[in-house]
Amino acid sequence: MKKIYALLLVFIFSISSVLAADLNKSHGRFFRLSIDNSDGFKINFLSNKQVDFGYIHLWNKQEKGLFRMVYNNEIKIKFSEISEFQNNASIVVCVEYSCEMESSDRFFQKLANMLCKTMPLFSTQGNKVFCAPQKGIFPGSDNIAAKVQRLLDAAPKTRQALYFPPGRYKFEQSIRLSDGHSLIGNENMLTIFDASDSYTTLSLGNQYYDNIINNTEYRNIVFENMSLDLLGGTSNIKIAGNIFVNTKKTQPQLHIGHGKFEVTNNVFLRSDTNPGVNAHSYKNSYLRLRNNYSGDLYGSREADYLGHKTIGRLNQLNAF
Repeated sequence: MKKIYALLLVFIFSISSVLAADLNKSHGRFFRLSIDNSDGFKINFLSNKQVDFGYIHLWNKQEKGLFRMVYNNEIKIKFSEISEFQNNASIVVCVEYSCEMESSDRFFQKLANMLCKTMPLFSTQGNKVFCAPQKGIFPGSDNIAAKVQRLLDAAPKTRQALYFPPGRYKFEQSIRLSDGHSLIGNENMLTIFDASDSYTTLSLGNQYYDNIINNTEYRNIVFENMSLDLLGGTSNIKIAGNIFVNTKKTQPQLHIGHGKFEVTNNVFLRSDTNPGVNAHSYKNSYLRLRNNYSGDLYGSREADYLGHKTIGRLNQLNAF
């Protein structure tokens, strides 16, 4: 009897091992994650036939949840739909009778890693670069201003840069910048800081002279109804490859003073519906202006001196 019982245990253990091996083998293999138009992600099911039953379910400790079924062998979700599930949540993806479950931390880390593939390791000034999605800031999400401000305030006062992958980032309040913290976007696609829903133009920078900013750069960002204001005791500031558009206030889109600046390859767009000042400089000890464009979107297409990458992003902006 003991021999039979031992053989039965061995058999059960063997079957369990095979099942576990199959589960481990199928882990992440029956679906594929990919970024969808920079503002969300999609799940494609890896199947040779039409998938009739598949879903993703997210839920957190507050008993809030999101459930989405498959459609045409894929599921599409916007980042704005899942921002509340980034921490302390669970996620399960199922197709037919196969399911995979993991923590939200791990799931969002996968999404962040995909978005951050285009991130440069260092800025043009040699600053180490960190990626916004890896800090919980995703494109396409609702108002991210508070998250960005907390991140900048908590960051050590060392020279570093925060990279924003292509996509639209919603702002509903102005951002106070800190010393040594650079902001850079993608050089080939549109990284848009979008304040279009604000009744007035929002500000990014240090509008007061007591906040000194040095050794920073602001590069390859589309400022939609946002101005860049850098005043008071600034030095070694590079502003390059940015596009200012749909600025509601008539005040300068770029306001710089009391410092040392290089302003190159930027585009300042104004129109009959959004007239006003493009840039204003005041009491700077050093100012280098090179290959900037001021005018409307139509005329900017012929400004070859901007470089093919800036022209390429302008063409994308024109296609919106």
